[in-house]
Formats: sequence, structure tokens, C-alpha cells
Amino acid sequence: MARSAEYAAKALERKKRFMAQAKKNNIFKARRRNNFAKRYPFNNQANQQQNQHQQKQDSKAFRQRGFFQVLPTDDIPQIPECSHGPCLLFKKNKNGLEAEETFFACAIYRNQADFCDFKRQYNVETGEINQLEGEGEEQEKKKKKKKIFGYNRIPKALSEMKPTDTVLYCKDCINVFPNKHECVCEPVERDVLARPTTILPPVDEQHGESQFFFSDESLNVILKAVEKSKSDGVLCIGAPRIFENVRALFPEKNSKKKLHALSFPYFFGCVSTRHYNSENTVFQHLQVTYEGHKLYRYSEKTIVRLFTNLPFECIDLKDVSGYKFCNVCDRYVTERNVHCERCDSCTSVEQGKWNHCELCDKCVKPRYVHCAQCARCHLYGRCIQKTPDTCC
Repeated sequence: MARSAEYAAKALERKKRFMAQAKKNNIFKARRRNNFAKRYPFNNQANQQQNQHQQKQDSKAFRQRGFFQVLPTDDIPQIPECSHGPCLLFKKNKNGLEAEETFFACAIYRNQADFCDFKRQYNVETGEINQLEGEGEEQEKKKKKKKIFGYNRIPKALSEMKPTDTVLYCKDCINVFPNKHECVCEPVERDVLARPTTILPPVDEQHGESQFFFSDESLNVILKAVEKSKSDGVLCIGAPRIFENVRALFPEKNSKKKLHALSFPYFFGCVSTRHYNSENTVFQHLQVTYEGHKLYRYSEKTIVRLFTNLPFECIDLKDVSGYKFCNVCDRYVTERNVHCERCDSCTSVEQGKWNHCELCDKCVKPRYVHCAQCARCHLYGRCIQKTPDTCC
């Protein structure tokens, strides 16, 4: 039976779609077989012993990412330093098994030579750190030539100006000058300089050193909470924009009689509770966002939270999207949060609903499983005892 050219073209198009989908399916099946082959073979005793031996060799590693491992440096008397501070000891594995090299590199930029090319080979057997001849002198010269940002530079320049001078701010020099300057400057008011984060450029290098500033939404919520509280003073930890706004808007809150602490991000909370006598310093569900950050400028993506001893009623989030009020906890929490009756609290922080572990007697992340060897919940393969036969 004769068929038209249009029918033949449609049949050819269907065949191409089928072949493309079959190719995708084969790729997916190959990946699944590969992932299954990487799983721990519980029934193979020979492979068990081989993996245990390999795991014992890597038992001193703090963490492994890809082919790189971070090793402890407690037994090394002198740690090399780059311009960013003390370095970390790395071990690079060849094909994930044999050690290819062990070296010191920058703790901030790791092995990214584009940002910091400092690298020292380390001999594990002899404990020697290889250093090229004359390299130490060159590093010292680089440190001396390095331009250091002057602390208290702007206030000192303002004190030397006359009241009638026009204040010019230079973004290249990060300083103020009277009336004229060789660089392209812009005039600023003296009141604006009391809040330097409005004019200072943030350090937006996300590969290492960075200093982003809080967004206006997070700033307004925290300032309203400080205003509602009846505190005599505010302690800001890792929050320059909060500090300068509190100092400008509430100059009377500078006493230590009734002090409230504001700690950012949330992993600074242990520092504030350890060094500051505050039993009521707790975790708040305010999702702190940053201006200009690639990820943390979105409230649903940020992991930064607030640690403070401000009363719950001071932090009002009814006009901020993404929050709900929990009647049991009597405070605002994120919309995806679920109240745990066993913990008697809204425990979910990120990644959706957290699961309650009966053995740990607390809620953990959804991907965490309980490990009988280290008696805690963690990701698969992250056991601190380094024994894969009993982990998870």
C-alpha cells in the first residue's frame, strides 16, 4: 500500500524520538549499575577485608571530597603559612586509591592556583616540607609589598578636615579626602559615613574571602525586634550592618545591664552561649538573606539563621512571606516547618520535614540514618569510627 511522504516523515520522526529515548534509558541503566557496584558488598568477605584495610589507611583523614583528603597536622611542629594564614594538609589520591601526593595549600582557596598559588610538598615518611631555594624570601617580600587596609582610616581623615570642607569618597582608595583628589570621587554627607556598609563595596569573591551585607528585609525585621525589646544594650556577633544601624538609631542601647545578643550565622550560636552568660540564647527561624549573594539572596535557599536571646514576641514575621505562626511554640516558623510532638518544638530547619530518631531522641535531617557504631545520625559513609562493616 502506497503511503504519502508526510506519513513517511512522521514515521521517521517517531523513530528518532524512540532512539533518543532508548539512548537516555541506556545511560540511566549504566549509571544505576555503576552506583550499585560502588555499594558495600556485605556478602563478599574478601572485599570486606580489602575495604576495611583501605578505610584504616584513610582513618586519619578529616573529610574526603573527590580525590582529595584533609589530614590532621597535630604532629607537625611548624605549619606553613601563606598570605591568608596557616595552610591545610591535603592528600591527593590516584584513582581514589593510591596516594599520589601530599601537600600544604591555602586553607581558604584550597588548590585554586588562580586565587592563591601557595603550595608545599610534604614527605610523610621523613616529615620534611619541600621549599624551593629563595622562595621564603620572595614570600616575605610579597607580604611586605601587600597593600594592607588601614584600620580607622576614614575617622582619622575626617578628624583632620575642616567643617567647611567637602567630603569626597574614593572607591579605589577606600578613603575620604577634602575638596579634591586625583581619583574619580563622589561627594558624601558626613552622616552617611556613620553607616559605612552603604558605601563600602562588599567582598563578593565567593571562592574564598567574602563579606556580604544583610538585605533590607532582614535588616528591618531585626531592627524592629531590637526596638520592641526593653534591652539596655545589644551585642552583635558577625553583623556589621546591624551594629552600625543600632548604633545610629538607638544610641542609648550601649549598656551592659540588660544585654541582648545577636549572632550570625547560626553556627556562631555556640560561641555566643559559651562566652556570654545567656541561658536563653536560642535558635530563631528567621531566614537571613544577603544582598548580591548568588544563592543566599533568596529566602528559600539561605541556610543562615539568627541566634539570639531576644523574646519570641519581639520577632514579628507576619508581614514577611514564607512564615507561619505555630500556636504550640508561640512563635513564627517557616511555612514548611512541622511541629514535632516528641521534641515539643518546630525542629525542621531546611530540606523539608525532619524525622525524629528514637535512639538519638531528637529530629534529624531527612537523609540522615542512625549508625549503631558511633551512636548518632549522619549521612551514609560519614561514620566517625571509620568502620564500613558496621556503619549505618
